Amino acid sequence: MRTLSNIIVPILMMVLAGCCSMTTLSPKEAYFHKHPELRRHYLEFWETSPDAVADAENEKLTAMIVLIHNVQNQYTNYPDLMQSMDVVEKRIQGFRDKPFPLVVEINKVFDLKTDTLFWYCQEDGEKGHMLVRDGDCYRKFVAEGPITIGKP
Repeated sequence: MRTLSNIIVPILMMVLAGCCSMTTLSPKEAYFHKHPELRRHYLEFWETSPDAVADAENEKLTAMIVLIHNVQNQYTNYPDLMQSMDVVEKRIQGFRDKPFPLVVEINKVFDLKTDTLFWYCQEDGEKGHMLVRDGDCYRKFVAEGPITIGKP
């Protein structure tokens, strides 16, 4: 009898502990769980990182350099244009070699252990990055402001 209770009690405890365990929410769902009224205001809301933001900025600059090379290959008969394109390419490469100001600002306040970075687009047209800490918006890095219609 004692052996049977030594077996049943631990099994029963494991079953009860398994039933009482909570599912963990993603950072996105934790934010909207804490602020359900805000969910309908976002057209886009997805998780990103400072490294992903830097990579995206780098890709934009690289695409500009590729475009410059294409223009230079197609319009070789215009030396003034070639010279201007060289100047623009060097300027873009200079931007690419430096840390991006947005990423520097994000990294000043971003804590990998406690924070999550999101890209958002609101229904009013505001777009940017939002740093969420403990389920609350800690800081926004607005890329584009809201769209407002002026008075006639």
